[in-house]
Amino acid sequence: MSPRSKEAVRRLTGRVPPPVLQYAKFGLVGGFATLFHSILFVAFVGGLGVRPMLANSLAFSCALVVSYLGNYRWTFGAGSRSWLSFTKFAVVSLIGFGLNSLAIFVIVDRLELSYLYSLPVMIGLVPPVVFVLNRTWTFGARQPPAHAETEAIYPDRR
Repeated sequence: MSPRSKEAVRRLTGRVPPPVLQYAKFGLVGGFATLFHSILFVAFVGGLGVRPMLANSLAFSCALVVSYLGNYRWTFGAGSRSWLSFTKFAVVSLIGFGLNSLAIFVIVDRLELSYLYSLPVMIGLVPPVVFVLNRTWTFGARQPPAHAETEAIYPDRR
């Protein structure tokens, strides 16, 4: 990134309240993890012929690791990885997994519709629920990590 681009990003993020910036970061990480989950889910079912429930389990497991690595420090400002935070993160993720699985069960097994109809639930409902649980329980309501840019604008936040 060029120095000019870095300066533009610093000015833009410096004006955004920290909780909003945190939500945006969670959205980026979660969006990437959700996209990763969805692509794997479709590839497992459509490309490899894996049953939808098993495909969801496999895709979820991969997306869990991607999501934790992206969120533990960058989004929620955790100082270091810990088993407690990973365990809480996994529990919250299992709640999201349960919601995804319930959607697949109802849509595919009960309504006998295409598995693709479960994607709006996976993409539109589960991520906001998981954000609120991670922000309030897994990582607490911490502020985003302090950076030089943030400290220059909010010097009293440490």
